[in-house]
Amino acid sequence: KTASGVWSLAALENNKTMVTIAFDMEVKNVPGYFLSPIIKLKIGKSAEAITAELKYYMENGQAL
Repeated sequence: KTASGVWSLAALENNKTMVTIAFDMEVKNVPGYFLSPIIKLKIGKSAEAITAELKYYMENGQAL
C-alpha cells in the first residue's frame, strides 16, 4: 500500500559519520502480507549495497 524511507547522516568525530536508513512499509490485503518479508529482505540488501557505495565514494571521491 505505502512505503517510505528516511536517510540521515550524523557526524561522530573527525572523518567519521554514521549513516542511518529507516524504511517503513504498509501492505494491503493477503498477498501483500505474505510478500512483505521478501520485499523487506530485498530492501535491506539494497540498502547495504547503497551504503557500501556511499562509503567508497566518500573515501575515494569517485563512484565504484
